[in-house]
Amino acid sequence: MSDTGEEPAIDLPLAGYTVAVTAARRKEELGALLDRRGARVVYAPAIRIVPLADDSELLAATGRVLTAPVDLVVATTAVGFRGWLEAADAWDLPLVQHLSGSRVLARGPKARGAVRSAGLVDAWSPESESSAGVLEHLLSGTEGPLEGRRVAVQLHGDPLRELVAGLRDAGAEVLPVPVYRWLPPEDVAPLHRLVGMVVAGEVDAVTFTSAPAAASLLRTAEDLGQRAALVAAFDGRVLAVAVGTVTGGPLEAAGIPYAHPERGRLGPLAVRSSRGCPAGTRCCGSVRTPSRCAATPPSSTGTWWNSPPDRWPCCASWPGSPAGSSPGPTSAPRGPAATATSSIRR
Repeated sequence: MSDTGEEPAIDLPLAGYTVAVTAARRKEELGALLDRRGARVVYAPAIRIVPLADDSELLAATGRVLTAPVDLVVATTAVGFRGWLEAADAWDLPLVQHLSGSRVLARGPKARGAVRSAGLVDAWSPESESSAGVLEHLLSGTEGPLEGRRVAVQLHGDPLRELVAGLRDAGAEVLPVPVYRWLPPEDVAPLHRLVGMVVAGEVDAVTFTSAPAAASLLRTAEDLGQRAALVAAFDGRVLAVAVGTVTGGPLEAAGIPYAHPERGRLGPLAVRSSRGCPAGTRCCGSVRTPSRCAATPPSSTGTWWNSPPDRWPCCASWPGSPAGSSPGPTSAPRGPAATATSSIRR
């Protein structure tokens, strides 16, 4: 309650907007973050995860790792690396002890934390938090020659073909470890409906927390004969938001511009979604189509949509944006200004 006796204003930047969540893991957490910002949330899991302890492929890969000492280990994700160790422990396999003499490289800070919490020593991490950065480091010779060395690579639902192929080309014996695998959702109806909603412009933004989820949505649209329409919708009416550039890879490959937070976490992802969907304005109909309101459209490789909003050419109506750079709002926000979440239903 304020001094004037009035209730303080609640900041709901996504009030009146509909945001889709394609995540399989932690979808409720992301949905709650969006809900608190006023969004109507629709859930359409694009993938499902094979449980670690039930995964025969992981057991077989772990057995290969244990057959001989491992020179280098690449930990790509915290949940994956931790899950691998926990699964090995459930199988009564001495994986942590086996890796204690290895050089462990962590792709990012969360993976590094998982390595340390297991009692292992992380030797190095790339500033880019990318698999490409890990490969560049290993090929530089900093860790010594790769010829004949055993390198275990913890996968995270993506086969990491470039990393694995690069190491093999350098002569390393690469041991891919598929810690968790992505499969299509058991119930594909919500995903089918999401494709239709995107094409019809019935959602304002779609969030992605993994590259397989983005690839699955595109593949589903293709199966339905709607891929071209889906891509066009993302380039005109609907905002794609990825948790990071790795997640956005399939979108970029399909020619879909996307926004992403500077830090690959769910909280910043929700905030980035809020910045992409300002209440009361549609930014020339699309926050990602500068050719509609900018004198010079960006090149196909440009990443202007990843810049702060005040640098986007269509958003003069946003706080802090330069005056006169946009013709202003073109339509009112769609959807009820509600905070309740909902699933996609028939």
